[in-house]
Amino acid sequence: MIKRILLITLCLIPLAAFADPATQRGKSNRPGPPFKRPTSRPADDPQEFNSALGFLEKMSPNRFNAYQSLDEDRKGIFRERIIAFYRVNQWVNREDNDELRKLREKLIKAEDDVFAIRWEILAAGGPRKASDQDRLRLRNAVAEMVKVQLDERAVRLERFKKYVKQEEEQIAGIKANPDQYIDDRYRDELEGRGMGLFDHPRRHDGSPGGPGGPGPNNPPGQGNPDKPPRRDPKP
Repeated sequence: MIKRILLITLCLIPLAAFADPATQRGKSNRPGPPFKRPTSRPADDPQEFNSALGFLEKMSPNRFNAYQSLDEDRKGIFRERIIAFYRVNQWVNREDNDELRKLREKLIKAEDDVFAIRWEILAAGGPRKASDQDRLRLRNAVAEMVKVQLDERAVRLERFKKYVKQEEEQIAGIKANPDQYIDDRYRDELEGRGMGLFDHPRRHDGSPGGPGGPGPNNPPGQGNPDKPPRRDPKP
C-alpha cells in the first residue's frame, strides 16, 4: 500500500507544471503564463475546486484518474495545483475556432498521453525495468508533445509580432504629432476618462483607450492569453 502511494505521488508531481510545457532539470523550456500563489487557499472554495476537478477530468483524464486513486490526505497535496492548472487553462473552454485555443487543448492531451506512459513505466518498476517498447512509446509521445509545443509557440510569436508592430505604429504616430495626443489625453483627464482605476471608460474614437488603443477598454492581454500583459494603470 505504501509503495502504491509513493508511486502515485511521484507520477503526480508534474501537476505543478500543468500550465507549461514539460521541464528538464527544473528549468522551463520556455516562458509560460506565470501564476501567483493565492493569498488564501484556493481549495477553500468547494465550487471552484469542483469546477477545476471536472476540467481536469475532461482535459486530462489520465492525471485525473491518478488523482482519484489517492487517499484523502494525499489528494490534499495536489488540490492547489489542480486549481492553478484550471485557472491558467480554463480559457480553452471557449467555443470558437481560435487556432491558439485548439493548440492548447491539443497540448494538454499530448502531455496527458506522456503522463500515462510514464505512469505505466513507474508501475512496472521504473525506468531501469522499462522495456524497449515502453521506452519507444514514451519517446514517440514526447516527440508529439514537443511538436505541439513548437506549433503553439509559433502562433504566440506571430501574435506578439503583430502586437509589437501595432505599438510601433502608435508610438510613431504620437511622436509625429505629440501636441494632438497631449490634447486628447488632457481632454480625457479633464472629463474623468483617463487611464486611472476609477476613471470612466475612454472614448471609442480611435484615440488611446478606444478601438486598437492600449487603454482600459482594450487592454493587451486582458482575457486573451496570446497578448502581452497590460500596462500598469495609474493609482
